[in-house]
Amino acid sequence: MLVENLRTFVAIDVRVEPSLKSKWEELKQLLHNDSVKWVNEHTIHLTLLFLGETTPLQVKGVSQALEKTLKNISGFKISISGLGLFGNPNNPKVIWTGISESQSLYQLKEKVDIALSPLGFEYPQSKFSPHLTLGRIKHIKSANELNCFIKSHKSLHFYDVEVNKVIFYQSILSPNGPIYKPLNELKLLSL
Repeated sequence: MLVENLRTFVAIDVRVEPSLKSKWEELKQLLHNDSVKWVNEHTIHLTLLFLGETTPLQVKGVSQALEKTLKNISGFKISISGLGLFGNPNNPKVIWTGISESQSLYQLKEKVDIALSPLGFEYPQSKFSPHLTLGRIKHIKSANELNCFIKSHKSLHFYDVEVNKVIFYQSILSPNGPIYKPLNELKLLSL
């Protein structure tokens, strides 16, 4: 019997509140003639570490390593603020909202990276840039309008979020977008 690998990642769920949702809707209106794949607001999350192809044995190991590492970590708050783009301003690829600098978030990310490294998962050497992806741009004609909108909202504070759990997810790719299936939910200590 062939057991398939899973596509996995470790993340923090983030709820979408009205202040962000209204700006997101404005962006959708602004780019209604452009080719943008918008993220489903019910699946929005902050990725701590994308693991990719994960064997069934590794899945068990990841769950155990996360349980051991996170059992004494306290919850904390993060601030959702600002809008931004990844890619060339004339041909941006990703629209995102930012996460304000949080020492607790960076420490959590580092602990997850260190815990999963012995299992064969190498964490990216690039700087951790916490964000929530709102949309992925395939083709855009309205780059100037988008850049003006982003520039005028780059410092806007939306809301604070209490981080009280970390989720180990399976990502199932489908024609209608990815489906995220929790493999393990790890509660953090109360604030």
